[in-house]
Amino acid sequence: MLKTLNSIPHISIIITSYNYESFICDAVDSCFVSGQNLKKEIIVIDDGSTDKTLDKLKKYKDKIKVIEKKNEGLEKAVNLGITNSNGLYWVRLDADDYFTDNYFEIVSEYLHLDYSFYYGDHFLVDKNKNYLKTIVMPDCDVQTIRSMGDFLPGAVMYKKDIVNIIGLYNEKFKNSGYENYDYILRIIEKNYKGLKINKPLLNYRMHNNNMSKNRNVNNRFIDHLVDRFNLDKNIFYKKF
Repeated sequence: MLKTLNSIPHISIIITSYNYESFICDAVDSCFVSGQNLKKEIIVIDDGSTDKTLDKLKKYKDKIKVIEKKNEGLEKAVNLGITNSNGLYWVRLDADDYFTDNYFEIVSEYLHLDYSFYYGDHFLVDKNKNYLKTIVMPDCDVQTIRSMGDFLPGAVMYKKDIVNIIGLYNEKFKNSGYENYDYILRIIEKNYKGLKINKPLLNYRMHNNNMSKNRNVNNRFIDHLVDRFNLDKNIFYKKF
C-alpha cells in the first residue's frame, strides 16, 4: 500500500556513532527538545562501537531506531541511515554534537522556501558543554563554497529527493573528513541552492576524540575533489 503524506515522517534524523558512550544521550535528547509539532524519526547508526553506546541507547526503546553494523567508516554509516529513512527531509548529527534547543522550530520556518539544503551558524562548546564561542558560517554563495576547502560542520537539513539526483555519500575514502564538502559541491554543481539561516543551530563539541580533528587526511581524496570540481588544491591546506 502506498504511504499517505500524513504517514511519512517530516524529518529523519540520522545520528552516526562510534564509541561515543559519553555523548550519545546528549545527541538523542536534543532531538526531542524542539519541534513537537513535527513528525520525526530518529535513526542511530552504531558503526561497530566497542564501548557501552548500545547500552546507553536501551532507555529510548521505541522512541528511536537503532541499526548496528560493523565498523566501516562514517560515510557508509550515513548512507545506511539515509537509505533507511522515510522523511521528506533528513539531517545528519554526529553523536558527539547536539542540536540547539530551538533547532527544529527555526529550520521548519524556512522549509516552505523549497531550497535543497538549509544550514546555520553553530556554538563551539567543550566536552562538558561549556560555551566557547560562536562560529558564523558564510552565506550560501557558490564561489565562497568553492574557495573554502571545507564547508559545514553538521546539522544540515537536506530535502530527501536530492538523493535521487546526486546520490549518496562517497564511500571510496573512509573517514575522509570531507564527506560534507563533497556532498555540497555535488549539489551546487547541479545548480541546486542552499539557504543560510542566520542563527546558531548546532552545538559543536570539541574534545580529544573529535573525528573531524582526527580525520584521515587522504591526499587521494583531495586530489579527487580538486580534479572533480576544478578546485585550487591550496584551499585544503590553509588554516581557518
